[in-house]
Amino acid sequence: MDKLIAWLAKPIVFTIGIAIIILFLLLILPNEASKAATYTPEGASFDTSFFYTPADVYTKAAAYSAEGRTAYIRARWTFDLVFPLAYGFFCLTAIAFGGSKLKINKKVLQVLILLPILAVFFDLAENTMVSLVMANYPTEYVFLAFAAAISTLCKWICVMSAFSLALVLPAFAGILWLIRKNR
Repeated sequence: MDKLIAWLAKPIVFTIGIAIIILFLLLILPNEASKAATYTPEGASFDTSFFYTPADVYTKAAAYSAEGRTAYIRARWTFDLVFPLAYGFFCLTAIAFGGSKLKINKKVLQVLILLPILAVFFDLAENTMVSLVMANYPTEYVFLAFAAAISTLCKWICVMSAFSLALVLPAFAGILWLIRKNR
């Protein structure tokens, strides 16, 4: 794990992580968001909800047309398969880079680096569960609805934590570097 963190912490790898997320946000996300707006009924988005109940899962699924459910599934296994990898890589590199520059304890840094990995895992779990709900609609499976709701909640907790660390750790490292440089 130490070798992986050392590689992720390299300035060039961190720069690649920044470039990937910026390019993704500027070139791919706007087009995909525009497409999603054509088939996502108002208030029925799973991805942007922080929390919903298992009962809400089928209320949301019912709001989609059959074509909308098909488009939703297609988007989850194309665009939304790549997006978690893009933001996950950015967060991994940023946390490793900032944590290494701040000389955070190796064991602590190993735990922090798990946050983006868990964010990607729960994002893909959410995609899987909601895709299964959509594919089987109108048949309802309580387990899928519960798993989708839990996956989404866990995804957002991990995503927000990972992005917070990805922004704060390199920023603090930069501030400390400037303070030391100006002494």
